[in-house]
Amino acid sequence: MKNENLQTWALVSEVIGGIAVVLSLIFVGFQIQQSSEETAMNTRALEATAYQNLIAQIESMNTLIIQDPEFADLYNRMLNRESPTNSVERQRIVTFITLSIRHGDLAFKQYQNELIDKESLDSVLTPLVAFLELMEPAKPRWEQLRPVLNAGYVNYVDKKIELGSLVQ
Repeated sequence: MKNENLQTWALVSEVIGGIAVVLSLIFVGFQIQQSSEETAMNTRALEATAYQNLIAQIESMNTLIIQDPEFADLYNRMLNRESPTNSVERQRIVTFITLSIRHGDLAFKQYQNELIDKESLDSVLTPLVAFLELMEPAKPRWEQLRPVLNAGYVNYVDKKIELGSLVQ
């Protein structure tokens, strides 16, 4: 009798232990699912923030053109393949080109980290590619900065220029 009681309690303990393991696995699965959803939401938030920052930088660069008629004229002349007329104009346009190059480098890093998609990257790089194809001071500045830029970024932009993305 005592032996049967022990066997009954052992069987009950095994059943309870099995149920506890199943419940634990269900709970762990639920926590993993919740964590995955939270991670996905955080990733989407990072992507949105990264893209908003890129847009804010583009707006800032465009504001310079809009609010400064002298720079707007210089910018327009550079796009029409005219050379700067003096050292101040050259420095202003080289600085603007440098900002564009650095902005593109940042966008490429965000693309590599999957914070922005290829279309967003190409959208950000379109003005830079135009500068490199059209503005006389742009190519030398690009060549100066190549060694300190992300090699993947340099290759990507070079390929865009090579494909003749804007100028035929």
